[in-house]
Amino acid sequence: MGEYCLKNIRSFQRFAKLMLYNRNYFEPNLKSGYKYGYFPEFKWLAIALYQRFHPKTSLDIGCATGNLVQRLLELGVDAYGVDISAYAISRSPVKDRLKQVDIVSERLPFESNYFDLITMLEVIEHISNEENILKEMRRVLKEDGIIYITTPTPKAPPTPEHINIHTESYWVRLFRKYGFDVEIIKPLYSYTWDMAKEWQEKWRNLPSTYKIKNRPKIVIKFIEKLPLFIRTLIFYTNGKYKKFKNDRLTYRFLLKKI
Repeated sequence: MGEYCLKNIRSFQRFAKLMLYNRNYFEPNLKSGYKYGYFPEFKWLAIALYQRFHPKTSLDIGCATGNLVQRLLELGVDAYGVDISAYAISRSPVKDRLKQVDIVSERLPFESNYFDLITMLEVIEHISNEENILKEMRRVLKEDGIIYITTPTPKAPPTPEHINIHTESYWVRLFRKYGFDVEIIKPLYSYTWDMAKEWQEKWRNLPSTYKIKNRPKIVIKFIEKLPLFIRTLIFYTNGKYKKFKNDRLTYRFLLKKI
């Protein structure tokens, strides 16, 4: 009886997640962060990852519409992604490379020791139990492979989807518990970091409006044409930008098998 109830609870939780990460969540004009910020960034992240780790195979967990998967494919990587959202996958230009998986309870549909690189960007804070996905990532990762994980710090303003926010020390202990060596990278407001300096510099030189949500397109275009010092003044005196900066303050971890 208890096992039957547990199964029903898990089915309900999966249904609730499917309803949460639907069209409304991913629609560009809503407050999901997919309007002006994420798409340009994946290009430079993919190049930085490729230049540092030279992966032949990669997996993006919580891939949404597959932006990072697409960018890595363009670099010649045998790239795949998984996400719980059928809607996000259906909207992807690389949907044949994406699979619908509930990472809390389901097995990743890949062979053991297959991937050189696994990424999980701003995903682990959305799940209620990390045990299954950490075991599965370790299973499908090659012995000399690398995992790149980002997650918001406790300073980030709370959102309904972020149900698993913890301190840096918590994550380090957890990753070590599941058999990973952990390298901590200082938080930035971007997924990229100083691996490929020429691309990092290009990212810094992008208009800061790429990092701001929910702005009318005409306003974005106008601000982008302003001189850099004026844009900087606007952003630092704008309350929404300050809130956005805090929201993107992120822990970043590199994991390797012990």
